[in-house]
Amino acid sequence: MTMHILDPLYGTFTLPNDIERFLFTPEMQRLREIRLSNVDSINLLGISSVSRYEHSIGTAYLALLSARQLNLSKKDTYVLVISALFHDIASPPFGHTTELLFRRYHKDYSHEKNSRIIVEGITDGEHAKFGRFHQIFVGREIEAHKLIKKIKVMGQRIDPSEIADTMVGRGPWGKMINNKIDLDNIDNVYRLAYHAGLTRSFQIPIRLAEGFRLCDNKLGFAEDCAENLNNWLVTRRVLYQRLMYNESDFILKAMLTYALDEAFKNEKIKNEDWCLTDNELINLLYEFPQTKQIVSRIRGGKLYNLLWLGTITNEKDINTILDEKSRKQLTDELISRFDNDVILYWILDEEKISRKLDTPLFPISPFYSSHSFDRLVIGENSKSLLLGVLTESTNTSKSSFIKNAITQWFPSAITPRSNGMSHLKSTKRFH
Repeated sequence: MTMHILDPLYGTFTLPNDIERFLFTPEMQRLREIRLSNVDSINLLGISSVSRYEHSIGTAYLALLSARQLNLSKKDTYVLVISALFHDIASPPFGHTTELLFRRYHKDYSHEKNSRIIVEGITDGEHAKFGRFHQIFVGREIEAHKLIKKIKVMGQRIDPSEIADTMVGRGPWGKMINNKIDLDNIDNVYRLAYHAGLTRSFQIPIRLAEGFRLCDNKLGFAEDCAENLNNWLVTRRVLYQRLMYNESDFILKAMLTYALDEAFKNEKIKNEDWCLTDNELINLLYEFPQTKQIVSRIRGGKLYNLLWLGTITNEKDINTILDEKSRKQLTDELISRFDNDVILYWILDEEKISRKLDTPLFPISPFYSSHSFDRLVIGENSKSLLLGVLTESTNTSKSSFIKNAITQWFPSAITPRSNGMSHLKSTKRFH
């Protein structure tokens, strides 16, 4: 029996029966317990419970629309849609917040490699250490690769490695899944913007998905997509400003990162633990004595105090923060001035808030070649670092010392009032 999916963005739709079966695999069911946002937000109410499962299904639906518009073969349609469905299958709990630490402490950690291991069902040989993949979620063995091998299209089977390549941006359709603008970040932007109450532009992600064009191996959009592409950039900018500059979210990410760092340093989190769910990871941190108190504060909403928050755009200053030795020197100086422990936390913005799009725009007419198109070049690549100084102490009487020290180190640092963050408090929904 065909299952009807009721999606808050796209309404009611169905997926092909062969693909619908993937929704019930443990790999996909695990994503129901992985948030799309990196923390359980306290004041961005709509996005707190959005899961990567919901996002993955939405991305798969957009892929199906693209495949129909491009008149892909059934096999190519299945490759594209399954790749879209599985693109987040190796996401760790709490997303990018945790992934950064896995990369720092486990040099052989790779989101891309883990995705391939799952899709291709690699559980022996050099990957024996990933034995946990046999039971990725609630004791169930991985199933995705087995179902892929069972699919027959015109008597031919689909090669799982073709899906693994597409997921990471390779092959003829890879850039539709992994690119500066792709089906993944089209759904991601509009889904989070919708749940955050920023937009009701339901039709634009559909128009963008149906606007993909491929000619002579050049991937672009139909020329009537220019306005929608600009809308995506604007929506993305407003959304990421809201997400990055939200103070309570910033503090939660800092606290979670601090707890994770302690657990990684003490080898309480291993490489294979990336496949925990959000709640499983929190429970693991709660059981570890060194992180139990901070996790209790996270769960109880007893946030650290944010002493200073600002944006750094000077590349030399950004590198100073990213350099461990320089960062320790700054931290030690802040502690000596403040007479309390402080935590430095930062979010690096590289093409998050803004990015440059340079894409071919093909004529709407079916009679065109790769030589008869215009280029749309809009936006610019952002690079900055959002830096915060926090303390668990309730005594903030000397916070002015923090501001003076930061100003001495980074004279060009932009504080919230002057960089427009305060304006976000009154941002209204746009269309």
